Amino acid sequence: MSRISFKNLQSNNSNESARLFDACRDQGHFLLDLKDSNNGETLSNEEGSMMDVGRETLDLDRKILNTFMYKPPKRMVGYKPSRTLQTPNGRIDSIKLFAISQDDAVRNKRPLTNPQPIEQDRDNIKSFFEHAHGALDLIHFHLDRSMGLAPVLCTRPKSVKEEFVTLNNHTDIGSITLLFTVCGGLQVLGAGIENIDANWRYVRPEPGCVIILIGDTMVEWTAGALRASLHRVVTAPGKQAAATRLGLGYFLRPSHTTRMSRLVSGNGTIPMLAPGEVGEERSVTEWAHWKANGDVTAAVEAASKGM
Repeated sequence: MSRISFKNLQSNNSNESARLFDACRDQGHFLLDLKDSNNGETLSNEEGSMMDVGRETLDLDRKILNTFMYKPPKRMVGYKPSRTLQTPNGRIDSIKLFAISQDDAVRNKRPLTNPQPIEQDRDNIKSFFEHAHGALDLIHFHLDRSMGLAPVLCTRPKSVKEEFVTLNNHTDIGSITLLFTVCGGLQVLGAGIENIDANWRYVRPEPGCVIILIGDTMVEWTAGALRASLHRVVTAPGKQAAATRLGLGYFLRPSHTTRMSRLVSGNGTIPMLAPGEVGEERSVTEWAHWKANGDVTAAVEAASKGM
């Protein structure tokens, strides 16, 4: 997996920017090295406190957690217990999670009610969300430039032994995911490689680094110029398998009313619509519901097609 320097991206290094685009175009994932950058190391340090909040929340009594139930596709925040998702081949997931709304975390809207560990650490959670979003803003900035997009088209205006599959192969439905993990278990499938168990490769967690995964909406907007990362979570290798695996993800999604229309590239990176071809015009919300309700296998294949 390619390693991209956050510090070099901040310094507007053209070679690092080109390497970032190559990784997003060819594989859909890379390691973002946060070391030697003040902002990067702040984000890396905040990971630990967020992991603690997650652990304390998921250790609460199940009856308490059930009052905050996650109900996709309409309610994408709250508690998702394990063994609630089934894949086309009949496998059941073993992942439990608690999703926090960005609007709630940064106080854009009226606060939601959350479990006590979250409520008592709101200031630190807000800080993590702001730093995580800032890192993804920087990635969007470099992708904007590499594809000849209008400034701030993607980037928001600045302001502040038997292997067990625990979460089956999928792509993320948003635009970009920032994923912290300290144990193994995440696997990725390389571009154009047959989807069989022998071809999946573990991503080794690296101290001071965070994993970046390109999501489905970026593929749709760029007509396949960028590739979504097909990934899954399995039992961690070796002695790590006996440990409780904690992960921390920041999922960047477009606003609900954003259209899924193809972006216009100033340098030809994104192909134009062919004569007579009808472009996608649904809103992000409508498109996400369509994908969630559609055929899972076909959706994954379409999302990870790339060019």
